[in-house]
Amino acid sequence: MKHILIPSLLLIVLLALAACGSSPAAPAASPTDPPTATAEPAATPRPTATAAPTEAACDLQRLVEAVDSVVLLDSYRQEATVYRQFANEQVRSRMLTQAAWVEMSEGQVSAIDMQLVSYTDAGMAFRIIMVDDQIYYKPEEEQWLLATELLSETLGVQISQSRAIDEALLELLEDQPCEPFSGSLNGRTGSGFRFSEFTTEDIAALPSAAGDLSQLPADMEQSGEYIIWLAEVDGLLLPVGMQLTLTFDVGDGDSIIEAVTELSGFNEPLNIVAPDVSEAPPFTIEVTRPDDAEVFLDGSTGLGFYTATPPEEMKSFYTNALTADGWVVDENRKETTAAGLNVDVTFFSRGDERLEMGIAVIGGDTMVAFTMTQ
Repeated sequence: MKHILIPSLLLIVLLALAACGSSPAAPAASPTDPPTATAEPAATPRPTATAAPTEAACDLQRLVEAVDSVVLLDSYRQEATVYRQFANEQVRSRMLTQAAWVEMSEGQVSAIDMQLVSYTDAGMAFRIIMVDDQIYYKPEEEQWLLATELLSETLGVQISQSRAIDEALLELLEDQPCEPFSGSLNGRTGSGFRFSEFTTEDIAALPSAAGDLSQLPADMEQSGEYIIWLAEVDGLLLPVGMQLTLTFDVGDGDSIIEAVTELSGFNEPLNIVAPDVSEAPPFTIEVTRPDDAEVFLDGSTGLGFYTATPPEEMKSFYTNALTADGWVVDENRKETTAAGLNVDVTFFSRGDERLEMGIAVIGGDTMVAFTMTQ
């Protein structure tokens, strides 16, 4: 089995912006002092863009030049926020934020220090460091752990890409209607491109797409816009911001998903180092795994793996096994992550213990993830 991305219930939102072609994002604090996860930041001002009607077409070679220039940097930071406003909601709300410092060496990403915060009902804060292609992760207020070989290998390939926009997205944009503009982003004057016919199908076609969008209605009404800001920084033309806005209607009115990404902190001195790690204890509950299981997460509070066994069989098998061991099914529901991944989640309880089981299909294989919540 080959997996482009390996999300789990703990890591799933890490990949949410991959569908936009963005690299990991960056905090305003130093790599050793990430921003506080529980702080409520001020509302993000909407960037401004003014159309440049004198230009007949977009010079996409200029965009390629800007993207290629990222490899010339020593470091940068990138901050990203995903917002949502569903048909039944009156205001826009955050789904997640990413913040990371990116350290470069000889045109490649050499280290990353990332803070990730999810604003779902359960909420979650997560920190990840990549050094020498090894991934270390730390759920909020827990010890640093070393990622499994499978998880490190897969995520290491994904997040070590030094391009702010990946090759597949650039190729996709070549065929999109485009309008050039001049404008500003956080006071930085520049120019950019507005692509006006971006769709969920386009996102799903990207190799970096983190979610399975196949379950969305094929005939739903939708529209999308992708905006890229470019600016001169120390003599280099660079991408300094991206914004993806998707509007769709599945029958109950317009819903909006918006991802805003900003790059800054270019060439600031960094020294990202590997953290001190603890030996991860095995998952608290004994869980029988399929013979073909590819484990990507195994710790005291979480277990995740891939298998070729169909999701219905996995759900039935583990529900029966857990209930036979004294667990009670409290609830079962379908959830869609910020990455667009459809997950079947079952909530169990046994006395004071609480367990969540998430099952999803990724790349034709079944992902199963268990999380102890108390």
